[in-house]
Amino acid sequence: MNIKQNIVTKNPCYTCGRTITVKGLMIHSVGCPQPRASVFANNWNNANANVCVHAVLQADGTVLQLLPWNRRGWHCGSGSNGSGNNTHIGVEMTEPDTIQYTGGSSFKDLNPAATKDFVAKTYRTAVELFAYLCKQYSLDPEKDGVIISHSEGHKRGIASNHGDVEHIWNKYGLTMAQFRRDIKKAMGGNATAGGTEQNAGNAPKSVSKGDTVTFTGGPVYKSSTAAQATVNKGITSKCEVTAVNLKGTHPYHCISQDGKGVYGWVNAESVKEVSTTAGNAPKSVSKGDTVTFIGGPVYKSSTAAQAATTKNVSSRCEVTAINEKGTHPYHCISQDGKGVYGWVDKASVKK
Repeated sequence: MNIKQNIVTKNPCYTCGRTITVKGLMIHSVGCPQPRASVFANNWNNANANVCVHAVLQADGTVLQLLPWNRRGWHCGSGSNGSGNNTHIGVEMTEPDTIQYTGGSSFKDLNPAATKDFVAKTYRTAVELFAYLCKQYSLDPEKDGVIISHSEGHKRGIASNHGDVEHIWNKYGLTMAQFRRDIKKAMGGNATAGGTEQNAGNAPKSVSKGDTVTFTGGPVYKSSTAAQATVNKGITSKCEVTAVNLKGTHPYHCISQDGKGVYGWVNAESVKEVSTTAGNAPKSVSKGDTVTFIGGPVYKSSTAAQAATTKNVSSRCEVTAINEKGTHPYHCISQDGKGVYGWVDKASVKK
């Protein structure tokens, strides 16, 4: 998930400045075959707009935030018991361009496989966003009335008569009950992969500080709970897990071994192929030992964030210092005086 602020400063919802005490979150679906959130952001950023949600999300994990979370939106209308606009943050999910509406909430599916994939991905993004907002506002997603769809809002008498999101979710086995359960699980550190599948299926089952993993690409954050990514890395790289916060939305802090890739907190689904450093490194290394440096990054200190160089040539070297608490615990000097000279990772050393 990557939250990008795109505040619609011309929209009356924003300019009037009315705020709410957030008591819940309402999920919507846009009701037209439009996958790009920016289209809605642009349409609603004008003084004559008569609707505005707090955010619109896409299948690729992008979330455009259109209003401050506590600003009163115009997203659900009203009913016999008032309006959810006064209590709930409203979020729209985009819909794939592989469907064609035939009337009301009915539609024709032009590419079932692509549509199902798109819906699963927007579902995942919604789970991550709602888990983040529930944490921010101390909301229990399984408490009655906290997480609702527009359709459920109508049944509760606080929204207009719409069929979303069930009109599209039900076709793919997705339910609001499962959505609430998945949000709850995501708040505990296990984000979803869409439907009843968990991201743990894509990410390693067990990741610990010090493990060497593969970062498969994706958003990188300054903290484990940050709402917005600082950068998106599209390049796969081997990296070391230098910190873990399973309660965070982005639980793993990773540093690429080559010093050029990922550096920051990442999502669970961005990590795979765990190989613990203990499995690659010798079981016992002491100062003065002669070991084989198999190649990899070389650092100026045992705690350096970035490699000074990368040596791709294997060489025999002497371990001249050890700092087991360091990220790169062994200081090695090649016997031939031409190879490695500096601090290296455990995974780069064999006896």
